[in-house]
Amino acid sequence: MTPQVYQQSEMLLVGCRTRFYSVDSEKNNIANKLPGLWSEFIGRIAQIPDSIAGICYAVVQQVAQDSDLLEYYATIAVSRLGVLP
Repeated sequence: MTPQVYQQSEMLLVGCRTRFYSVDSEKNNIANKLPGLWSEFIGRIAQIPDSIAGICYAVVQQVAQDSDLLEYYATIAVSRLGVLP
């Protein structure tokens, strides 16, 4: 299998955030964190001004290099940053 390279142009994202332990962690709590985050976020999308309808994005980053704690954002792209709810 040949690795694929994807390039994404810069986006402005707005959303909700949570922290969780991944499936590779003994503290795995992903099933307790992500469904509720997405439910809350989807319920508030209509309140986000200047959102670009159609696609939401998940952004994940490690909290610290030596940690199994991850930060997860449920987001939607916006055309400009307005007053947020």
